Amino acid sequence: MQRGHAEPTKRPGIWPRTSIHAPVETDRCSLPTCSVDPAEANSSPMKVDVRMGGILAALMLTNGQTVYAEGNDEPRAPHPEPRVVVNVLDVKGPHKPDRVQHDARFGWKRIVRCYKANGAKEPAVVTLELIVSGAGNVAKARGLVFEPKHRELAGCLAETLPGLSMPKADADSTVDVEIKLAPGDRTDKK
Repeated sequence: MQRGHAEPTKRPGIWPRTSIHAPVETDRCSLPTCSVDPAEANSSPMKVDVRMGGILAALMLTNGQTVYAEGNDEPRAPHPEPRVVVNVLDVKGPHKPDRVQHDARFGWKRIVRCYKANGAKEPAVVTLELIVSGAGNVAKARGLVFEPKHRELAGCLAETLPGLSMPKADADSTVDVEIKLAPGDRTDKK
C-alpha cells in the first residue's frame, strides 16, 4: 500500500478514519455541510472526505495558528469600556421585539455616555419604557424600575435615548427595555 492512501479502519464503534485521498465510503451524506454528491463521491480519489472539511476550513481561517477555547489558562484581552446588555422585555404595538432589540443596542454610545457621567464604578440595572414611533425612532423614554442610587442614570438615559433610530411600523409601540451595565476592565498598569 502506498503512503498517504490508507484504507479506512474497520473498528466497531469508531468513526472510520480515512486520508484526504481516500474515497468516501457512505452511500449518502447525512451531514448538513456535505457538498459531495454521493454518486460521484467514489469516482475521484481527490475528493476531500466530508469529515475533514471542518478541520481544513478552521486551519485555513486561522492561518494555521493555535486558537484557544474558552476555559483556557491564557489571559483574555482587557475590555476597558463599560459592558452593556440591552434586552427588550415587552412590546405593546406593531413593532417586532427582535428588531427593536437589535436597533436599541445601537444606542450603546448614548448609554455608555450616561453611565460614565454617573461614575461607572458599580453594576447597574435600569428598566425603561420607550415610546417607539411608527416613523422609526424613540419618541419618548422614562425610567420604570431602578434602584434609588441609579435615579440620575435612569434620568440621563430617558433624556438621551429619544431620537434613537428604530424600525418603522404602522403605529406607535410601547417598549419595556432592560439595560444592564457593568464597569469595564481596568487597563492601568502597575
